[in-house]
Amino acid sequence: MPNILDYIQWRGDLSFEKDQLNHVDALIFSRISYLPFENIPDKISDNGIKLSKACKMLTQQENYREKLLWKEDDNLINYCAESIRFGDVKLMCCTNIINEEEKEQFSAIVLMLKPGHYFIVFRGTDHSFVGWHEDFNMFCRFPIGSQQRAVEFIEDTAQRLRGDFYVGGHSKGGNLAVYAAVFCGEAIQKQIRAVYNNDGPGFYASLLELPEHRRIAGKITTLLPESSVVGMLLEHEESYQVVRSTQIG
Repeated sequence: MPNILDYIQWRGDLSFEKDQLNHVDALIFSRISYLPFENIPDKISDNGIKLSKACKMLTQQENYREKLLWKEDDNLINYCAESIRFGDVKLMCCTNIINEEEKEQFSAIVLMLKPGHYFIVFRGTDHSFVGWHEDFNMFCRFPIGSQQRAVEFIEDTAQRLRGDFYVGGHSKGGNLAVYAAVFCGEAIQKQIRAVYNNDGPGFYASLLELPEHRRIAGKITTLLPESSVVGMLLEHEESYQVVRSTQIG
């Protein structure tokens, strides 16, 4: 079955100027958010650096493969660095917070697809014990620390960068994307073109009834693999699509 690496090779010569963002691009950005860009030596500023350069800087680090979450990420780095579509995207900021005391794991990046068009992507659970602890807290506490930080991140980004926004993430990152889009305020919601929740859990039914959620619900796309576990937890008001998958879990 073709996967995202095949897609990058197939569509990699088309910039976002020529062909607009789609669901697969959003999934790839959600996967890219797991790459440890917080470990590259240069501080990524609002001016941004090309993703191709950031990927090359990452591979120059000693033992960088030990920091990757999935073994296929090594190929993902190389494919993105060599493609026009993803390599020319600008990585504009990178935030990574591990708070053991508060049991909070939060990571987010901003990607400029083309002038005035930005993708805010939230990382899901990493390998840390704190990250998994926070996941369990999600089902007995509301809101959790990462959800509140996600709102602050999108508000700060919208204040510094003018234009249209896409928001997304995978697993817990998908949940953070939806939560941030719901509670970022009506003015920012009008700047959001789409929200992508890739196999992320839903919310308690009480949140789905809020006017803040109803304003953004029509822009949310939720994709779940056939064997989804995390993505089926809690409630989804928005309709979701189930996609065929060869992976389990």
